[in-house]
Amino acid sequence: MLALACTPAEPKTHPTPDFPTCPELSERLAVGSHFDRSNILVILTDDIGLDQTAAWYEHPSAPATPTLSALACAGMRFDRAYSQPTCSPSRATFLTGRLPSRYGIGRWLSDTGRWGLPLDEITLPELLSDAGYSAGLAGKWHLGAATDPEAARHPLDQGFAYHRGSFSNLTFAFGTGHTPRTYWDWERLEDGEAAWTDTYNITATTDDALELVDLLPEPFFLYVAYNSAHEPLHRPPNRLLLDPSAVSADSEDLVLYQAMVTATDLEIGRLLDGIDDDILQDTLVVYLSDNGSPRWGITAPLDPNRGKGTAYEGGVHVPFIAAGPGVSTAGSRSDALVHFADLFPTFAELADIDLSTWLPADGSRDLPLALDGESLVGVLTDPTTPTHRSFVMSSAFHPAGEPPYSWTRRTVVADHWKYVLLEGEESTLDPDELVREELFEMVETDPEVDAWTLYEGLDLLNQGELSAEAQAALEELSRAMDRELAARPFEY
Repeated sequence: MLALACTPAEPKTHPTPDFPTCPELSERLAVGSHFDRSNILVILTDDIGLDQTAAWYEHPSAPATPTLSALACAGMRFDRAYSQPTCSPSRATFLTGRLPSRYGIGRWLSDTGRWGLPLDEITLPELLSDAGYSAGLAGKWHLGAATDPEAARHPLDQGFAYHRGSFSNLTFAFGTGHTPRTYWDWERLEDGEAAWTDTYNITATTDDALELVDLLPEPFFLYVAYNSAHEPLHRPPNRLLLDPSAVSADSEDLVLYQAMVTATDLEIGRLLDGIDDDILQDTLVVYLSDNGSPRWGITAPLDPNRGKGTAYEGGVHVPFIAAGPGVSTAGSRSDALVHFADLFPTFAELADIDLSTWLPADGSRDLPLALDGESLVGVLTDPTTPTHRSFVMSSAFHPAGEPPYSWTRRTVVADHWKYVLLEGEESTLDPDELVREELFEMVETDPEVDAWTLYEGLDLLNQGELSAEAQAALEELSRAMDRELAARPFEY
């Protein structure tokens, strides 16, 4: 991994954040109140898996994430939330409520790509505008085709009135020069106009988010997409380190990565602290991460080969927290089976938009949206409420655009069973085996016996004859995957 050799001088305008405590957030967030044209703040981090989020205790050596622990304590924690295996598909799924097979974004979009989220896709800001919501994006977009002449304006063409942040990963730029491109030297877009900046990226995203809180009329939909803890790995500034003496620029990758995780958490704390009490009290705050942890952040007892980019739990089972109006009970937990696609219909219902009849005001559609998620309003009201689905599906494929694809990685999870289908040499890692099925029986996290939800264990299909229950699960989940894909073909 690329780690920075030095850290620029500390900025003088950003003091060390004071991370919030559970009682403080509980007092400031109106959990238990009714959602009535309330603001919506979605915070998405990059490459910070469930094992790196201390509130879940999915790893015995998780880094400190005090803000997220306080937010989970003050709101509702979802224990079975699923994303796609990489960033661009997860972001597209969240913003459209539709699975990637429909529009051909099956993995992160490359720096030379010719395919992006089609403008015909209806996004959350476009939907919510019909309910009077303004919309802004602070941070990473990563949904446009890099070679599109209008790529820098892509978020604005998808319903956001403002965008402050990077087009994709920090190593990408529309301009030339400035190498290596780092968290202190990166190309920032401001409403489609690109300029280089030396403001530390995680801090800049928080600054931009706070500026947009002031710019956006209420009710607003504010999407804050941090680039961290995505590479390039580096040592964050002293003010964002709980123990500056424990991290140097030459520290090993794991130490740098986990320092970035904590730095991101502290900046999320500064974001929440910087929003006026009267605004935050009328704001539903949702936190998610786009996919699981990368291999350099995963250590035993978990498997580094089952993280980001894979169809395994470490790649697609992610943290999800909701707190504020519409959430009934502070400190609650839900084990409902949920997916990124559920946020679109959830926000629609909260905003009193009837998706069964809704059509865009510009007349661009004459049929209601075909969505792949379900509203979680019932779960937010009662955390013991299950979703109506019996399984969730996550998938990765390449190249972007229409099929056929050179490789795919897909999984279906239901109850305690997990089915994985790998196709293509890049997925199976074996030129003589171009299709592989795998079946896992998952367990509850139990550190006492070294059992971890994010590690599925051994593939039962390679362990001898299946039990009758396992064989039935294999057949059921395989059929379910086939049905899901057939019902959601590529549409462009």
